[in-house]
Amino acid sequence: MSQFNKENSIEVSNLSVTYDLDGKSIQAVKNTSFNVPKETMIGIIGETGSGKSSLIRALNGLIKFPGIVNFDSLNILNEEGLESEFSFNKLRGKDVGFIPQNPFGSLNPVYKISKQFGFVNKRHNIYDSKVLDSEINKALSEVGINDPERVKSSYSFELSGGMAQRVVIALATFAKPKLLFADEPTTGLDVTVERQLLDNFFDFVKNKNMTLVLVTHDLGIVAQYCDVTFVMYKGEIVENGTVHEIFKNPRDPYTIQLIKASSEEIS
Repeated sequence: MSQFNKENSIEVSNLSVTYDLDGKSIQAVKNTSFNVPKETMIGIIGETGSGKSSLIRALNGLIKFPGIVNFDSLNILNEEGLESEFSFNKLRGKDVGFIPQNPFGSLNPVYKISKQFGFVNKRHNIYDSKVLDSEINKALSEVGINDPERVKSSYSFELSGGMAQRVVIALATFAKPKLLFADEPTTGLDVTVERQLLDNFFDFVKNKNMTLVLVTHDLGIVAQYCDVTFVMYKGEIVENGTVHEIFKNPRDPYTIQLIKASSEEIS
């Protein structure tokens, strides 16, 4: 295995994700290789079913049976060969954050929101107990929650979908991770809150030494906020480059059609 390049947050060689369903093998990600430079915002775009979510879930060790992940090498934040669940668990939550599409699937309905922040804090020893309460309030406020006291004393089922999504984002960024994966993180949020959160992500990347890998269907978000774009089609990254290169001079026919369709929707 080659030595990890310290300028990258992620290095992947020949990663594939296959689902065995009813005797049939469906390859969601096909032998994909790429690097993610440190302190950049990567936008992964592509239509539904292109493999975007499977890719970033594989990078988090979150693919479960009947899904199978294979790779020649996978290095994340200098942790080489992350085959084991234990290796992923060492990183996930503190050094690596993950924001899924479904907020209610990530929040435990049995515990109040404050308790769930407490679990994260205890596991990773982030803040002293004397300042924990104020740090929770700060984290909730940063994602556009105006009444953090009420929210943190609530259960997830007492929250709206948009409010739950904001809580999940606050939890994922609570430890100020070095690497953050976000799978359609602003789904269900109004435009004002969406832009506020994206501005926060941009600030984290530029001022807090964080790398963001963002899956989104919104090409406008990628064009405005991201540094680099990966275009996925049928499980493969068919094109990648800087945002300027991809949007001003796309080469792959699928990329051309994707950008054209997005432009027509806007107009």
